[in-house]
Amino acid sequence: MAAWIRRLLARVRGLFAGGSSDEERAREIAAHLALLEEEFRAKGMTPEESRRHARLRLGNEVVIREEVREMSGVPFVENLWRDVGYALRQMRKSPGFAVTAVLTLALGVGAASAMFSVLDAVVLHPLPYRNVDRMTRVLTKLSADKGCCQPESWPEYEAMRQRNTTFRAVVGMSSYSGMTLRYGGRTAYLHTVQGTDNFFALFGVQPLLGRTYLPGEDQPGKNRVAVLSYSVWQEYFGGRKDVLGETVNLDGDPFTVIGVMPAGFRVRFDASNVIYVPLQIAPAMFTTANSHWLPVWGLLKAGVTPAQATADMNHVFSELARKYPEDKGKTARVVSYTDMLHMNQEGRDNRTELWVLLGAVFSVLLIACANVAGLLLARGIQREREMAVRAALGAGRKRLVRQMLTESVVLGLAGGVCGLALSYVLLAGMRQFLEKAFARGGDVHLNLTVTVVTFGVALIASVAAGLAPAWRAARMDANKALKTSGSAGTSRGQHRLRSGFVVAQVALSLVLLVCSGLLLLGLRSMLARDLGFNPKNLLTLEVDIPEGDYKGRDVIQTLVQPLEARAREIPGVTDVGSNIMLPILQYGTNSDLPIVGKPVDPPDRERWTEIRFVTPGYFATMQMPILKGRNFTAQDTAKSQPVAIVNEAWVKEFLNEEENPLSQAFAGDSGSPNTAIVGLTRSGRQDIMLPPLAEADFPMTQMPSEWKQAIPQFYLFIRTAVLPTSITSQLRTALHDVGPDIAFRTPETMEDVVNDALVTNRMLSWLFGLFAGIAVVLTAIGVYGLLSQEVASRTRDIGVRMALGATRGEVARLVLAQVGILLGLGLMIGVGGTLMLRRVFNSMLPLRLEHEAGVIAALALLLAAIGVVAAMIPAQRAASVDPMEALRAE
Repeated sequence: MAAWIRRLLARVRGLFAGGSSDEERAREIAAHLALLEEEFRAKGMTPEESRRHARLRLGNEVVIREEVREMSGVPFVENLWRDVGYALRQMRKSPGFAVTAVLTLALGVGAASAMFSVLDAVVLHPLPYRNVDRMTRVLTKLSADKGCCQPESWPEYEAMRQRNTTFRAVVGMSSYSGMTLRYGGRTAYLHTVQGTDNFFALFGVQPLLGRTYLPGEDQPGKNRVAVLSYSVWQEYFGGRKDVLGETVNLDGDPFTVIGVMPAGFRVRFDASNVIYVPLQIAPAMFTTANSHWLPVWGLLKAGVTPAQATADMNHVFSELARKYPEDKGKTARVVSYTDMLHMNQEGRDNRTELWVLLGAVFSVLLIACANVAGLLLARGIQREREMAVRAALGAGRKRLVRQMLTESVVLGLAGGVCGLALSYVLLAGMRQFLEKAFARGGDVHLNLTVTVVTFGVALIASVAAGLAPAWRAARMDANKALKTSGSAGTSRGQHRLRSGFVVAQVALSLVLLVCSGLLLLGLRSMLARDLGFNPKNLLTLEVDIPEGDYKGRDVIQTLVQPLEARAREIPGVTDVGSNIMLPILQYGTNSDLPIVGKPVDPPDRERWTEIRFVTPGYFATMQMPILKGRNFTAQDTAKSQPVAIVNEAWVKEFLNEEENPLSQAFAGDSGSPNTAIVGLTRSGRQDIMLPPLAEADFPMTQMPSEWKQAIPQFYLFIRTAVLPTSITSQLRTALHDVGPDIAFRTPETMEDVVNDALVTNRMLSWLFGLFAGIAVVLTAIGVYGLLSQEVASRTRDIGVRMALGATRGEVARLVLAQVGILLGLGLMIGVGGTLMLRRVFNSMLPLRLEHEAGVIAALALLLAAIGVVAAMIPAQRAASVDPMEALRAE
């Protein structure tokens, strides 16, 4: 053991001895060589003969030094260090090659790193709950022929909770509202998550402090308790542990703080200032069977599948239909919590976009790898004579291959550093999209995992790109390479390999370019859709109504109307109106409104009407003209004839062409008067992706009293003749004067609301455009690099052609013809690839060949033109070859 340790220490000393150890070995070899020379001179040889025989006896000094170094040091580390140093010197000698290769690799790796960061945060990173694999959402459809889903009523929820056999817990949860917190002299708006008494059982996470809800604490009179999120506890309560038991003011009512959740627990991923409270609804909502407002979630029992739970829930609804006819034909579908988290309003899994984007960025990475491989291959061909000389001096094939792969690794590390910086910039640019497009988009950032993956991808890509030149070095015939002069790299196999790289780049670039172009056209088409209103110069302010402060008060007379009056006094304001819902982003409430004189729809064939309550100024503010009849007026009060205004979509859904909507009326409930339809307006979209739905608008002044107490907020719309956001400060003052205890929320322009509705489309268009741009640039570099190498390697052939009478134009056309063949082949493959990927594209936008063929052809011509432009300089260089100089150089 002692001898082994001494040898190890000697090798470590040899490793750090550096140049002094090399000098000592050189002196020893020189001394041994002198002794051999003296020995041969003693035999009567001349000094020249003795020196020659001594060197033959001793052998190759370089090999001897390597063998001695391996015996006295740590050869792997020493060789690696020397290889890295040599690679850095080679990069300094060829800065153009080094910068081009590193930046090319950085573009591909940076894009891949950014997309992996998104995938890691949104899909791969586990949710902060204990039983994620058993958490589900229960989706109920109205009938077999309707695709829309509907929340549950309280009686339905109770039946699902009591009669099911497959769930450990059935939970009601609503996370769409907010409350105004007044505490310690501060007023702030907090997002709320309201749930049933067993709400926290769904997540299986224990509070950091205190407790969660007790059984029955979701009932009126017992529900004035609150559980704080960690961020709210830190920001508004200073992280005090004695906060338990304190009374805080939420929406004007006293709530007792009973617990604090840990830092990692979140239910709303789009907000951090969240507070958890039991259900806060009117008592009548607990008994009303036809009011659907409560989304239902469930925790499966161990071993139960979603399919089994779906069958169980359908059985529950079949039993409910005996008591509640409106539930006849209603079906249920149990979806995993994770799938539901990634489901957009149309019911489509938005992870599809992520996988498509990952495929796009993988294409960019392949193009970058092909470019770097082409650069390394060309550089390897140029260095064949150098490698042959090194082999002749004693370097083994493994040594040469290791050196070339080390150079690839150094390039990969440099590309990884630059790629990491690029991915940071990309993520910063994407953040505005990510936070709104994905449930956990705000969690996307660079972390240790992403950093490791980035460098791993960079190293794999660079080493993969360096395999071809390394393989050539391993198979190189040193004698042949030394005899070859300017013909290096002219073999048919080498030419096919380089050409294959270019064809692959062109094909992948065209696929990305087509997808990007179609997405941009689709986005432009969506932005150009008729919304039914004019979003320009239109500002919207969400006003949250503190329930406790306005209990027993007429919200319309004491808040809505005074705020509208104050807003009209702001300079630059032309129209003001209000709605309880936000168009484009909120569907709102729907109901089956029976029409006087028409048969009632059967329960499994009901037609639904979107219900809105608006003020008289709403239609003028939105620039939605009244096509027939009249607008609401100040004379439409709670004591006057109930009235309504319907849209064109409602008329199309419920009336025949010859029927006049102004002669129709909605039947009143239980002795209430009928509601006369007094106006017809244009149809406004509730969802920018879908056609307008049938809608009936009612005056806010005629809103039922139970509705007035139940609405958590309304939206004030202000049309201006000036920049909408310029009136924000005056709007803040107006709200403070009318409702001093209401938290002011930053208003949005309706153009921003429309952009938010299209956030996924905008993100896809932006990213695909970026990736396609990178791919086109890399393809242009690839074409330029290929032809430059071709011209350099065929200088002698070009000189011979010109010496035999070929003109400069003919030479240039020869080079451009070669480019044309490669571009044509790449474009054909790209078009074929686009057609093969139609199903993938259709997940993001419909691809109709009869409409998009012109776009594909135009983009193909654009890519071909870029390739030809990239080929101009090498073609000109080929045409400028002096035949005498080329032949003399040979």
